[in-house]
Amino acid sequence: MQIKLTSVLYLFALGSSMVQACHHPKPTHDVSCSLSFNRGKLSSNGTHIIIQGTTTATTKCQKKRDGLAQSIAGGSVIHVFTKDTTHVKDAQGKTHHGNDCQVNVPEYSVPTIEKSTTTKLVLPLEKGVQIDCERRHFKSKQKPTKHAATPTTSTTKSTTTTTHTTHTTHTTTTTTHKESKPTTTKKKEPKPTHDSHDDDDDDDDDDDDKDWEYDHGTVTFFTPNQGACGEWNDDNDFIAALGEDLYGDMDEESKLCGKKILIEGPNGNDITVTVRDACPPCDASHIDLSPAAFAKLGKFDTGVLKVKWKFI
Repeated sequence: MQIKLTSVLYLFALGSSMVQACHHPKPTHDVSCSLSFNRGKLSSNGTHIIIQGTTTATTKCQKKRDGLAQSIAGGSVIHVFTKDTTHVKDAQGKTHHGNDCQVNVPEYSVPTIEKSTTTKLVLPLEKGVQIDCERRHFKSKQKPTKHAATPTTSTTKSTTTTTHTTHTTHTTTTTTHKESKPTTTKKKEPKPTHDSHDDDDDDDDDDDDKDWEYDHGTVTFFTPNQGACGEWNDDNDFIAALGEDLYGDMDEESKLCGKKILIEGPNGNDITVTVRDACPPCDASHIDLSPAAFAKLGKFDTGVLKVKWKFI
């Protein structure tokens, strides 16, 4: 009896610690599991609540001890820290605002998810689901701003340089550069041909497109999620994904993340997009765009559009 009583007290203490870890109202149901997300997104569509983000720790559940059940009959608490202020409606139609939200879900056990896992949960939005959001200031939010504002930090530079060197060595671009270095081929071709055609073409290109870094570029479109830069985006955001030649190491945040790109479409109209992701199959002149950005330049049934673009 003493052993079982100790176990019950342990489970009660664990449940209390999971519930009262933040400044949100205590759930009205018993809690068996808890999970928290950072840099997340929280939304609802009337029937379900969607939670996206990166877990800050492995799912915490009351463990089995001395023959007791795996968890107390209850529910789960899900904590979501969002990058921007979220606006989410509960089952009663009430809108909750904030960047620190807690979702209490009765009769639901959060699946075991390891720490630092980027994932997405879709839960039924029932009447018993409680949502509470607050607007808070986090120290963690200031850190990315400092890094972004001081890109000249020696640590960041050295890492970026090493990364680009590695990729330049392994990509076929290196081979191409090595083959094009000998000037013998270039010298032979200009003598009979370039006098009449190529020189004129080069002059025209310099005059018309000297401001464009890529005057023969292409764009396609993709469905955004969480990009290589670490941000969550959707179809309506004006974002772009770059190929490995420009982005660099696709497992790291590129120095081009957040960079603006000006694109001129085939109809002559311009749009501005922000670099948020990497595109493995894209070459240097090829940009993958969000649906909203692509739609401003042309029709989806074309699939690929010819454009001019540059960083701004």
